[in-house]
Amino acid sequence: MLDSHETYGEFFDIPAPDELVFISSFAGGEVLRSGVTFSRGRGKIFYFSPGDQSYPIYYQPGIRRVLANAAQWAAPSSPMARSMPSVGNPRRD
Repeated sequence: MLDSHETYGEFFDIPAPDELVFISSFAGGEVLRSGVTFSRGRGKIFYFSPGDQSYPIYYQPGIRRVLANAAQWAAPSSPMARSMPSVGNPRRD
């Protein structure tokens, strides 16, 4: 639980998440899906909304743990094959 942070609420126009991780609720009755996951191709996305610049909660140990866990979860489990894209500039006459 966070003492205070920016109030957000639904309607939050995002696709249906693969997994709902966190729900934030506020004193005014607002509710927000504040932690969700998505898979896109071979990638993983974790959306997390614990606040903004008005409330510097990103320094709290629990928030930092969530961010570290999310980065570890989203990291590829095996190296991805990579290649340099072919880039060319069309000739100008």
